[in-house]
Amino acid sequence: MIDADSPILMLRLLRSAYWFDEGLRRATKAEGGANFPRAQALVVLNVTLGMRKPQELSDAMGISRQAIGRLIGDLVEAGALVVKPDPDDGRATIVEIDPSAEDQMRNTLRHAQRLEKKLGDIIGADRLAVLRAALAEDWGEPDLP
Repeated sequence: MIDADSPILMLRLLRSAYWFDEGLRRATKAEGGANFPRAQALVVLNVTLGMRKPQELSDAMGISRQAIGRLIGDLVEAGALVVKPDPDDGRATIVEIDPSAEDQMRNTLRHAQRLEKKLGDIIGADRLAVLRAALAEDWGEPDLP
């Protein structure tokens, strides 16, 4: 059996991402906002990070272009995203946050800030500052020798 409590950083980072996701879901549900499945929420968060091309989203999330297309379609239907022609490539499209969903996105980011503050209360402001700094670093390519 694999020890899920092992000190492998990747597993702990994933568990931490789930902690944030659960907190955001609870806050969104409490205020009656849209509660997207995790895959859809990840698409929206990646668009918020500046990824606008479906291929970028596909690569970042490690899923097929077809799966991203379905997720984007569902999010367009839900009023979270809009699809527009790519101004740099007439054959391609880009995705953006739907203007009608911008207030909800701001609320989500506000909740994320509140969760960060809670994390700081749990682990200490100094450790949170170090964590933020470490995660903000450019780690380079993940090539192994």
